[in-house]
Amino acid sequence: MHKTFLSIGFILLSLSAVPSEAVTPKSSKTPTAGASTKPSGADALTGTSVIRSRTKPSGAGSLVEKWQTFKAPGVELALPENYRGGSPNTTGLQTLIKGIRSLGTDYEQIASMVEQNPSTFLLIAVDPKPDRTGGVTNVVVSAVKVPETVTVEAYIDAAVQSLPTPLRTIERKTVQVGQNPAGRLVTEASLPSSTAQADAMRQLIYVIKQGTTLWTVAYSTRAGDYQQRLAMFEQSIQSFKVQVAQKPGNTAAPVKPATTPPASSKQPAPALPTGDKKPNAVPKPNPKPESKPAAPTKP
Repeated sequence: MHKTFLSIGFILLSLSAVPSEAVTPKSSKTPTAGASTKPSGADALTGTSVIRSRTKPSGAGSLVEKWQTFKAPGVELALPENYRGGSPNTTGLQTLIKGIRSLGTDYEQIASMVEQNPSTFLLIAVDPKPDRTGGVTNVVVSAVKVPETVTVEAYIDAAVQSLPTPLRTIERKTVQVGQNPAGRLVTEASLPSSTAQADAMRQLIYVIKQGTTLWTVAYSTRAGDYQQRLAMFEQSIQSFKVQVAQKPGNTAAPVKPATTPPASSKQPAPALPTGDKKPNAVPKPNPKPESKPAAPTKP
């Protein structure tokens, strides 16, 4: 369980690394009596959209083909169809906690952390199959409000300086996530193990800023499984989308239909033919002579 704590510990540290305000999910509504029966336990922690197929990139034969989309307040992320998770807001805090706990004792610490810090986890999802050491591969999405002057680099700098001794930085660079530049950080922590070789947990962390909001997406797994899961992590982050709420007053006004002039009582003039020539005039009948013709003269 200690390894599970460290695998998501960076999120808690990064949220307090710089002056910030956590984006707190709204409390879920209590279901009314007589509501329709819903799936319980881990079966209730599936994505909110229909599972869709994704094409396997070349060289990534270990990738799964079917994915589902998890949604949280203002954000969505796609993960393999076997993952289970949700948001304290969209899923409901108690439903989320009970569902995670139903996966087994290896998931107890994650469930407890969500229960104690619900405002930290905008979204959390786990692989329902723990690794051979009991570690849990998980994905956590968090968001904080920061001053406009705080950059992604400054945020990561402060977070890295706050890391405890077991965690160390392995990789750090700038990447592109959708249309946004993002910071990418890989950390690792060596853990005590009952085997001859020390075990370790590794995290792939993306930090994305939009306006005054910093989004953190962290993928955590056993270090020995990291390379095998890396292609899936990198494919998942490209599905990350921020849903920008439309502000009141910005809605485009409906276009009014053009006003038609009042109908005229006069007959419309005949349309002129195309070209430069004018239409030929309609010939008029010859008028009747005003006087009778002269009588013929006698011979």
